[in-house]
Amino acid sequence: MENSIERNWVEAVLDRVEEKGERFRKQGFAKYQNNWLVIYDNWSPAPLLDNDVAVECLGRGIFDLGARNPFCKVFLQKWRHIREFARETGIRKHPIPDWFEGPNA
Repeated sequence: MENSIERNWVEAVLDRVEEKGERFRKQGFAKYQNNWLVIYDNWSPAPLLDNDVAVECLGRGIFDLGARNPFCKVFLQKWRHIREFARETGIRKHPIPDWFEGPNA
């Protein structure tokens, strides 16, 4: 990735995953068979989830975190879609239906 904005975005998301992983491992945090992390991406100035290179780099980073990422899946919401990162299925893009009146409506 030549663009420093893309690198900074990837590093920021990975830092967030690691931070949430640290909190998850603390005593008293409810743990289930499948634990997911959902992150709302409000990165500015540009929505980078449509940038395939940045998304692939983020996916590799999430998968390379190993034990520092205790989550089965990491979801990243931006605009009208959610990216899913999971070791078993790789990276998937899920559209948010137009009828959904969430924070991005």
